[in-house]
Amino acid sequence: METYVLLDIIVGLTLLWALVAGASRGFGRTIGGLAGAVAGLAAAVVAAPWIAEWLADSAWRVPVIVGAAVVLVGVLAGVGATLGQHLRAGLIKMKLRWVDTIGGAVASVGVAVLAWMLVGSTVASVGNPTVTEAVQRSRAMHALAEATPTSLQDGVLLTRLLEGGEPWLAEVVGGPTTRPSIPDVDVDTAAVQESIGSVVKVSGTAQECQTGVSGSGVVVAPDRVITNAHVIAGIDDPSVRAPGELPVGGEVVYVDEHNDLAVIATSGLDAPALRISRAVETGDEAVVAGYPRGGPLTLEPAEMVSERRTVVTTDGGTGNRSVLTLATEVDHGNSGGPVLDTDGDVAGIIFASSAAVEDVGYAVPISVVEPVAAQAASLTAPVPTGSCEAA
Repeated sequence: METYVLLDIIVGLTLLWALVAGASRGFGRTIGGLAGAVAGLAAAVVAAPWIAEWLADSAWRVPVIVGAAVVLVGVLAGVGATLGQHLRAGLIKMKLRWVDTIGGAVASVGVAVLAWMLVGSTVASVGNPTVTEAVQRSRAMHALAEATPTSLQDGVLLTRLLEGGEPWLAEVVGGPTTRPSIPDVDVDTAAVQESIGSVVKVSGTAQECQTGVSGSGVVVAPDRVITNAHVIAGIDDPSVRAPGELPVGGEVVYVDEHNDLAVIATSGLDAPALRISRAVETGDEAVVAGYPRGGPLTLEPAEMVSERRTVVTTDGGTGNRSVLTLATEVDHGNSGGPVLDTDGDVAGIIFASSAAVEDVGYAVPISVVEPVAAQAASLTAPVPTGSCEAA
C-alpha cells in the first residue's frame, strides 16, 4: 500500500474517532480541553526560549522543548476538560443535552482538522522525503487544506518552539553607522499581494548539526526556488511550502557559497514564477517578504539605501562581493526571501542583518540574482549542499 493511501486512511479514521468521541465527551469538556491545550501551548512558547538557551549546544534541545510542550499541553488540557464538565452539567440541567452532544462532535472534529493541518505545515522540518511526499499526495490532506484558512495552516506556535538563534549577521565595510528610518511603504498593494503567493518557506534537517532549519525563498522559474546557500547548508532533502499549499519535496541543484545563493528543484509546486526587476535605484521603496522565525509570511517595508561591491564578513567567512543595503527589519528566517519592488518583482535576495546597526538589512543584488534565475529552469543535477557548521 502506498504511504499516502495509508495516510488518507489514518486521517479519515482520526476524524471519525473525533466525531464519536466529541459527541460522547460533550461540548463543555471538549471546549474546556481545547482552552487548556491552548494555554499549555502558550506556556510552552514562553518556556521554549529559556530551554533553548539552557541547552543551546546540546542535541537534546529540540526533544526537551517538544517534551515540555507535550507535558504542558496535556496537563492543562486535562484541567480544562475537568472545568468544562461544569458547563456540560449546566447544559444537561437545562435539558440541552442535544446542544452538548452536537457541539462536542463539531468542536472535536474542528480540533482534529487543525491538528492535522499543524502536522502538514510542520512536517517539512522533518527533512524526510517519504513523509513529505505522502503529505503532498494525500487527498485527505489536500481536502483539509482547502477547507482551512491559510492563517491557520502555518503551524506558527510549534514552529517557533523549535526555531532558535538570531538572524545571520553581517559586517559590511562602508555600511551604515547610524540607525536609518524605515519608510512607511504600503505593503498591501495589488502588485505585492499578487506576488507573495510565490514567496515560500524552505525547511529541512541538517543531520550533521542535528538541527531543524527554516528560511525563505522565492519561485523564479517553474518548480525552481532561489534561496540562500546558508539556508540549505547540510540539508539533503529540503522541503518547500508556498502559502495555502502543502509542502513539496525538493533537491538542491545549484549552490554559490560566495554570493550565498542556491536553487532548489521541486515537483508539484503550483506557485508561479516572479519577474525579475529591471529598474532598481537608490532611494526606491521596497518590501521584504519572508517567514521570520519560521512563522507566517510577513511583509516589511524597506528602502534601498545603496548597492556596491565591498568586503562582507558573515558566519560563513569574509569575501568581496556585491551587496544591496536596505533600511528594513530582518529577522531569523527571513534569509533567502525576496526584496520586492513596488511592482511586485524580485529586486534582491535577503541574506543577513547588520551586526552593527539596527534596522539595516543586506541582500544579494538583482545583478547577481538575475543570471542564476535565468538558468534555474535548466538546472536538474543535484549538487552538494556544504556543511551546516559553516552556516
